[in-house]
Amino acid sequence: MQTEVIDWDTISEKEFNEMYEAKLKRATSLGNCKPNSGHDGYLKGIIVQADFEAPQHYWLQWLRYHFQDIVSSQSKMHKLPEMNISIKCTKYVDQIILKKIEELQKQFNENPIHENFRILLDSCPSGLMLTARISTNYLQLKTEFKQREHHKNEEWNSNFVSWANKLPLFKELCLSV
Repeated sequence: MQTEVIDWDTISEKEFNEMYEAKLKRATSLGNCKPNSGHDGYLKGIIVQADFEAPQHYWLQWLRYHFQDIVSSQSKMHKLPEMNISIKCTKYVDQIILKKIEELQKQFNENPIHENFRILLDSCPSGLMLTARISTNYLQLKTEFKQREHHKNEEWNSNFVSWANKLPLFKELCLSV
């Protein structure tokens, strides 16, 4: 919304603070506009990159939001044989299943044939915690937050919502109304 390019070398601290306050006020007003109105489009310029850990079933839901990338992730395909499964699963994975997956892991490690690997891989519980490096933006996070804030999958509430609330100015720019 600028009419001219600002020469930052000639601006005083007072002028800078005045401009900052005015721009923050406009950004807050626009960022809190109704989703899909187009007025909050500048939020996609606020890029977020982070490591995020969540169960496998969470990542399947995460992928429905297409304006974000997983730029790196733990490889279940390559690391499952050596993972400490009992530590890497949520508290909701049944102990019987944990014991069985550890047996399948041992079976593969002692006899690493393709069939044993597929049995291990395909039997792995969806409660396995996986970490991914994500790259997204505030506009996408605003959408996700509003859709997932009260989701019955507690990882959306306990992990994602609390994490998003800690991002710099996220509440002010996206959730003030």
